[in-house]
Amino acid sequence: MFLECLKGIIVDVVEMRAREAGIVYAPQGNKFYDGKRVFTFGRMSIYLDRNVIFAFNVETQQWAPIALDHLLSIC
Repeated sequence: MFLECLKGIIVDVVEMRAREAGIVYAPQGNKFYDGKRVFTFGRMSIYLDRNVIFAFNVETQQWAPIALDHLLSIC
């Protein structure tokens, strides 16, 4: 139950920060990675797993954890 609350909070925070920064944050159709919905966040693809944001690194072709502030700074 507690983890579900945290998941809801991180989703809300990501959405709020994107809106404040004028960054597009939206689901990428029916795209999923490891069972998690993939979102567009500016020019990045991200997904949320528990309270961690993962972004797709096009150079390494891998998903990696990323801090929200860093994500905002590169979008």
